[in-house]
Amino acid sequence: MTQEYIREIKRGALSWIVENIHYFDMNHKVANDFRWRLKTFIELIFLTNYLIRNQAEDKEVAVLTEFIKERLRNDQLEEFIHFDPDGLAGLAIAGEFLVLTDHPTRASVIWELEKFTASRFDESLAKIPFRKMDLKYSLQRAGVNLEMPDFSDLYCYTAAGQNIPNTYMTDHDAYSITHTIFYITDMGCSSLTDKEYHLPSLKEKVLKFLGIYICLENLDITSELLMCSSFLHIDMEKENHKPLYEAAWNKIFQGRMKEGNIPSITYQHKPGLKGEQQREDVFKHCYHTTLVAAGAAHACLRAERND
Repeated sequence: MTQEYIREIKRGALSWIVENIHYFDMNHKVANDFRWRLKTFIELIFLTNYLIRNQAEDKEVAVLTEFIKERLRNDQLEEFIHFDPDGLAGLAIAGEFLVLTDHPTRASVIWELEKFTASRFDESLAKIPFRKMDLKYSLQRAGVNLEMPDFSDLYCYTAAGQNIPNTYMTDHDAYSITHTIFYITDMGCSSLTDKEYHLPSLKEKVLKFLGIYICLENLDITSELLMCSSFLHIDMEKENHKPLYEAAWNKIFQGRMKEGNIPSITYQHKPGLKGEQQREDVFKHCYHTTLVAAGAAHACLRAERND
């Protein structure tokens, strides 16, 4: 039953993303804040990169790929950085997409990235350790090397690498942990050594947080933690893990909206909104959780096929 839930969650999430793809356009006025629109677009690319790398056969992936290609063809990528200095990582994520799809503009974008890194532009960005990982990882995936500490060195200073009691952890710490795992595992493509990352402790942290965020009904962080469980090769079919795994997917399945989108914890139905205003409001509060759930579903289905 759990596998059926996961497949249905993935199908519904990808279908909703395609149906609402115009809202991911940076030029759409779904929000006045350009940085928010940029973030939304980059997060779509991040998911698409992951699906392309893992040879997802869903028909929606081709639609996402063509949409992103068209947007990148029409927009000046260097504006990512000029509008938002933190957009360097975003530009690198776009650069990875161009490399993965053998896009004709990839060379100019890589040159742009190398220009900024050669000028040590990144040093002007005040970044906490896991955000440094974010930048390092995104540039590496685009094929650009940056002189920064190794992931294993940065890891020691992240929430994932420190022994902080759960009672003192915040949602921000939870996101720090999940994204740290994304980077150090190369989105599940690299295996970790216990010597560098003390895997039993890290896996235990993921499982404890998964239980907490199921209870909190935070489907966004729950989805990211499910993704991490796959990337860390946690055997969720073990007798003591299986109820947690099933509860997590059941919570996401039951929490879906009828169109297949998955609401964030901030979503509230607003009866006064109608038509386009209502659709935009739903998008703002559902897009990220829906992206993450699609990625988590793909990761877990892929892990089960490979077992």
